[in-house]
Amino acid sequence: PRPHLAAMLWPDADEAQARTRLRRLLYTVEEAVGTRIVATDNECIALVEGAVAVDALRFAQFARRAVTAATFDEKTLLEAREWVARARRPWLQGIAFGSEAFDDWLRAASIEHEHLLARLLERLADALGRRGEFAPALELAEALIALDAYREPSHVLLMQLHALQGHSAGVEAAYAHCAELLRAEFGIPPGPSTERAYLRITEDLKRLASHRIE
Repeated sequence: PRPHLAAMLWPDADEAQARTRLRRLLYTVEEAVGTRIVATDNECIALVEGAVAVDALRFAQFARRAVTAATFDEKTLLEAREWVARARRPWLQGIAFGSEAFDDWLRAASIEHEHLLARLLERLADALGRRGEFAPALELAEALIALDAYREPSHVLLMQLHALQGHSAGVEAAYAHCAELLRAEFGIPPGPSTERAYLRITEDLKRLASHRIE
């Protein structure tokens, strides 16, 4: 709705002033892109269907399909790698209106975007690891941890990727880093599921090592 959008962007302005600013903003945007992209219907404003492609929406549509897929085929894998590279960039960087309401919306939308990105990163890193593409898989796992350093499943994924390569030192380092982060921030050890995963992974590596010696 036009009144809602105007009030969200310019909450300190009166209704007439906010509407005028919104009208000028829409005119400026259409001048910049060189075509009509906004449709109005009474008190509502919407993008003209097919006039623009919104990367954030296209990413969300793809990611929601991909993270629920049973497996990644070659096409999905290629698209996922392309979208991850683009979606890791800052979201709406430099856009500000000095509005607390807009900032709240942007913060909520950014959190939703990051959660979806994290799920796609996790699926993609796992898929690449299973294909033996360890270097990009490890890079994505590290990017996943950078999004939320206290999300323990991300650290488990990193341990699993090191284990697939037979790198026990990498597993130990990943677990130690997780434990240190949690201890420093919250004063707690890794949770039971993380501890079980770590023990299972290290036991599997020990068995593999003993079989090779035999």
